[in-house]
Amino acid sequence: MIRLDKFISDLSMETRKTVKNMIKSGRIKLNGSVCKNADIKIDENRDIVEIDGKALTYSKKIYIVMNKPAGVVCSNSEPGEKTVFDILPQNLMRKDIFTVGRLDKDTVGLLIITNDGDFSHRLMSPKKHIEKVYYAEGKGTLSDNAQNMFEEGMQLGRSRLKPAKLEILESGGETAKLRVIISEGKYHQVKRMFYKVGIEVTYLKRLSLGGLTLDESLKEGSARIMTEDEIEQIFNI
Repeated sequence: MIRLDKFISDLSMETRKTVKNMIKSGRIKLNGSVCKNADIKIDENRDIVEIDGKALTYSKKIYIVMNKPAGVVCSNSEPGEKTVFDILPQNLMRKDIFTVGRLDKDTVGLLIITNDGDFSHRLMSPKKHIEKVYYAEGKGTLSDNAQNMFEEGMQLGRSRLKPAKLEILESGGETAKLRVIISEGKYHQVKRMFYKVGIEVTYLKRLSLGGLTLDESLKEGSARIMTEDEIEQIFNI
C-alpha cells in the first residue's frame, strides 16, 4: 500500500506539492471517481489512478520504446533544448527513467527508455557487440572502396572501428541511400564513417537495436510500453 500523492509523484515528474494541488483541484480519479484525499492509501497493483483521464501504469521496472523525432535531445535536462522526456506521454513518465544510449538531436528512430540498469547494460556494454542498424541518406560521391572500408574496420581518429556492414541502396544521383550495421556506438560514429567515404549525412534513422526492430506503426514522437516478447528478446541476448 502507498499514499496516493506519493504514488503519483513517483510515477511522474511532479513534486509532492504540485501533486497535492492536482488532487485538490479534482484532476485525479481513483477507480473511476474523483479523489481529493492525498493521504488515502492505495494498492498500486490493483487500484486505477488517472490524471486528467489518463491512467498511470505502475511497474517497478518499466521498458518503453519510442520512435524518436528530430529536434529533441536524449537528456533528462538540457537548457534551451526540448528533450525526449518533454514529449513522453504523462502516463509513461517516471522520475527514475533514462535513455538506453543516445541518438543525436537530428537522428530519428528507435529509442529505448527504462529504469532498469541491467537491461540497459545488456544493450550498451561494449563486450556484448550488440548490432545497431541505421538507414541513412546523404549527399556526395561514395568512395569506390566504401564497402571494403566498412568491412575491414576503418580508422576513425585515434580509434580503429570494429568491422561494419554497408549496404548501398542507391547511389550516383543527388542523394545516396544507404543501410549500415555497426556493433559499437562511438561519438557521431555513423555520420563520421559516412563522411570518411565521401557522404555527408542529411537524414539518419535507427531501425533496430539488439534485434529489436522499430515498430513502423509507431508515429514519430510516439512511445509505448514494450511487449513481453520484446523485453524477453533483449534479456536473451
